[in-house]
Amino acid sequence: MKLLSKIVRIYLNIYKTIFFDSCCVQCGFFSINSICSDCMEFLYESLNCRFLPGKVFEKSLGKVYFNNLYFLFHYDQIYNLIKLYKFEGRLDLAGYFVRFLEKTIDKSIWQGTSLFTFIPNHEKPNNFLLSVMLSERIGIKFMDLFKVNPSNSQAQHLIKDKNQRIQNAKNKFVLKTEYDFSGLRKLVIFDDISTTGASLNEVCKIVKSLNQGIDIDCLVIAKA
Repeated sequence: MKLLSKIVRIYLNIYKTIFFDSCCVQCGFFSINSICSDCMEFLYESLNCRFLPGKVFEKSLGKVYFNNLYFLFHYDQIYNLIKLYKFEGRLDLAGYFVRFLEKTIDKSIWQGTSLFTFIPNHEKPNNFLLSVMLSERIGIKFMDLFKVNPSNSQAQHLIKDKNQRIQNAKNKFVLKTEYDFSGLRKLVIFDDISTTGASLNEVCKIVKSLNQGIDIDCLVIAKA
């Protein structure tokens, strides 16, 4: 995993050097880095790791299978960075998101956690890259456990109506590889953005069907 993480970082540095000019993606001023020091300081000041208990989502989702949803930003605070990274191929921003996620290391979300995984973004590597890099920083085992169900390939971000997003998330994911969840006490599931919590809840539902006693917390960069 450390070797893979090193390869990812080298790739991102080359990606930045070859394809992008020396401008901060936030303010547009000259910067050797993708985000200048002033904008990074502003983002750190805006960062606040908060959580919503799972029961908050019961009205819209019905039965909720996770304990808490932790998030670092409100979506409008970091919209431009998310858009560039997730939809416009700015993979060089991955390292910055990991630096933000590192701020959760001392939080209760990681206490007792022995494994974390992620929500796959269809064919995009975004969440996988962040998870690999974060795993090295926090020292908790990471596994690529889920994939998008081929029979339900409609992307969530293309659906604007929240009720339709919730419906589209049903049976959205399946296990990519067999895994024995029976010995786990706590699992953390990562996603970049949460709008309704439906995608996270569907993955948690799969895990709970295999181990009802497991505690599951969800971690996202931004809550929309």
